[in-house]
Amino acid sequence: MQPHRPAIAVVTPSILTGLGLESILRRIIPMAEVEVYDRFERFAADRPDRFFHYLSLIHISEPT
Repeated sequence: MQPHRPAIAVVTPSILTGLGLESILRRIIPMAEVEVYDRFERFAADRPDRFFHYLSLIHISEPT
């Protein structure tokens, strides 16, 4: 049985920022599964409850 790997999500519209953060996270937490999303909607649609932590580098506004 394979041990559970913590999952970390990076949500940012900038692909370069996302790839840079993914690279850093994979170096400092090699056992983690890191996924990058360009929109919050895609993150929310991909079982967000499985993530141990997520970094959101976008402005999320509340509906008015």
